[in-house]
Amino acid sequence: MFAERFCVVLVEGGWYAPNVIRPLSAELNGWFTLFASPNHVAEIQLLEIFDRWGNMVFSRKNFPPNQSESGWNGTHNGQMVNPAVFVWKATLLLKNGSTEQVVGDVTVVR
Repeated sequence: MFAERFCVVLVEGGWYAPNVIRPLSAELNGWFTLFASPNHVAEIQLLEIFDRWGNMVFSRKNFPPNQSESGWNGTHNGQMVNPAVFVWKATLLLKNGSTEQVVGDVTVVR
């Protein structure tokens, strides 16, 4: 049985991302997005999420970090995805004006 709250992986560079989400959960980790120190990341310029075959299941541009509902809710074409591991990549606009490309994976559970 899964705990009500999942672990968060801290990644170097002043930002972090959950490594597990549970879509439709009323608790934490129902959505996937990137979280960042308020002094580090100004904007998520692009967030893309792919299934294991390389099909894009989510894409969003130009939104702030730290807002779960701005990210991915575990659906594709209006349908909940099956539990699996998904790969993500993002372009972050940093407060100093530079950009950073970041990648990772997230596991969807039910």
